[in-house]
Amino acid sequence: MYPGHPGFSEKSKTTAAVLAFFLGWAGGHNFYLRRNGKALAQLLLSILGWIFIVVGIILAVNYDTGSSYYYDEGNEALFAMGMIMLFGTAYVLFPAIGIWAFVEFILILTGSAGYATDDKGLVLR
Repeated sequence: MYPGHPGFSEKSKTTAAVLAFFLGWAGGHNFYLRRNGKALAQLLLSILGWIFIVVGIILAVNYDTGSSYYYDEGNEALFAMGMIMLFGTAYVLFPAIGIWAFVEFILILTGSAGYATDDKGLVLR
């Protein structure tokens, strides 16, 4: 059998692995393999993580400078919420997405757990 044969997909295992390694955090490999549910989950979690980072920085900076409308001398809740968002994202969400993408990278390389085929069931070339 050879690429272009009816039993093979037009999609490449190598391309899927490279996308998983470099764009796995955004679900690039899953979009490529037409696994759109997983791809959207990875992309949305990444976007949510970046939103948490930005909001956390804004809350922390506004507390620190006292420039926030909600600033109160005795209220450290904004700062604490900002730090929780920053550290929760940095130490929980982003590593989880990274591990998820790396595991799928390994699965693509080994052809395990359904990653030997594309969405139509054809073997990746």
